[in-house]
Amino acid sequence: MQNRRKRGSCHVCYKRAKRGGATGEQLKNQASRTVFRSVTVHDRPPDHFTPMEESQQHDFFLRLSKNYPVFGSDIKNCTKFTKKDCSGHVEKLSERPALIVSSTSWTEDEDFSILLEALTDYDKSEVCDNVPNVVCVITGKGPQKQFYSKEIQERKWKKIEFCLPWLEAEDYPLLLASADIGVCLHTSSSGLDLPMKVVDMFGCGLPVCAANFKCINELVKHNENGLVFNNNLELLEQLKSLLKGFPQKSKQLEIFRKNLLAFQQVRWHGQWKKLVLPIFHVIGGVQTPSYTFPGLTKHPDWKGWGDAGSDSDPDSGKKPDGDVTISDNEGHEAEDKKDR
Repeated sequence: MQNRRKRGSCHVCYKRAKRGGATGEQLKNQASRTVFRSVTVHDRPPDHFTPMEESQQHDFFLRLSKNYPVFGSDIKNCTKFTKKDCSGHVEKLSERPALIVSSTSWTEDEDFSILLEALTDYDKSEVCDNVPNVVCVITGKGPQKQFYSKEIQERKWKKIEFCLPWLEAEDYPLLLASADIGVCLHTSSSGLDLPMKVVDMFGCGLPVCAANFKCINELVKHNENGLVFNNNLELLEQLKSLLKGFPQKSKQLEIFRKNLLAFQQVRWHGQWKKLVLPIFHVIGGVQTPSYTFPGLTKHPDWKGWGDAGSDSDPDSGKKPDGDVTISDNEGHEAEDKKDR
């Protein structure tokens, strides 16, 4: 009996880099002219990773301060970052420290010494540098946490306070939404794993300084929604540049936040419905999928749009929302980057 190998009708990748190199070659059959389509569907944040009003931040800081005094203040109706007046109006303090957040599993996959050395040099900043004090919050548990906790305690800090909490799951997005800068130390051993923590930070409108590796540019656009660094000296200069004149003069941070608005419009569930669900509609023979992407009408299993008409046909000229890349084994690509 002849052995027939079944080929996938479509392949879903969570980054463009997965379509290249050895992994990408596995999606191709060099001996066949059959078109194999690979779809890039980047991770998106869940709905609860979202920006937060100043009044919500105030209440959050007050609650955190009960367990972590670094967030509190000796002044009534104030936290270290916010104040509430007698009418109940909340605003951020004009002279407040910058809140820097990083999350880590405290393993060797993330070199925390990069951030520690950068902040050590930041702590030596002169008055003329015009940079604020910093509260650095590093969340997570892991084998190296005790080692670095001791390192932090043994150093004498003038401008920087540290907090290494273990937060409840519902508090983590609130922390990101209250911060000024996120720092990501993730570097992928394969060079192909994008950090979900950055996706969550972007969902909260938080600009990021991220460690550089092979495909980080698919997520962090240098000088557009954040910055990419190669070592502690570059991270130091980025922090000093972003925080110079903070909080009154934080133009670059505000530009990054504005550029993240489009990213926040597409969430995980919406991304899946728009870019992945239509694949199952077509393969399953559904006549009228609710959404699709370019090239589906050329699929060998395509059976027509039924009553949907040309308005739903991407090959008739209408482009989809979201972030999608379609490729075939001829090397052809069609890309739409509406959220960039």
